[in-house]
Amino acid sequence: MNKFKQMPIKKQLTYAFSVIISLIMVMSVSQLILQSKATKLETNVSNSNEISDAIQNMKYALRWDQQMVMEYLAASSTEEAKFPQENHLKAKTEFEKNSKTIDSISQSQEWGSDFDREKSTISNTIHESVNFYSEKLAPLMKVVEENTFARLAMETRGN
Repeated sequence: MNKFKQMPIKKQLTYAFSVIISLIMVMSVSQLILQSKATKLETNVSNSNEISDAIQNMKYALRWDQQMVMEYLAASSTEEAKFPQENHLKAKTEFEKNSKTIDSISQSQEWGSDFDREKSTISNTIHESVNFYSEKLAPLMKVVEENTFARLAMETRGN
């Protein structure tokens, strides 16, 4: 401390100014690092929420199709049978749209580097679900639809 007091005032001010500027720079860099981490966390949470919403919408579309089977079975006219037919197409579109959303988010390398295993699991599960829907469920819905219209045609001819 004595050496500092013995320095000329110009050097003391220069030294003090340099220390203050250095502290400001250290604080600025640490603030940028914290801001970057916060932004990354916000992106992770936002994308996770978007995946969650899309999964919920896919489940809703499947429940909607389940309801449409009941509507087909309860239909007593071809006009009534057109309602579940139209709604099945809406549910199918919603299911496919949300599966694409989940797939694109889960395969993105721009977020969630800490969750690569989970993202891979989600992506694989979505592919399996889409395959099941398109290979098994959609053809079954088509069979229910055809059988409903065939049943209604037979009932109409019988009356």
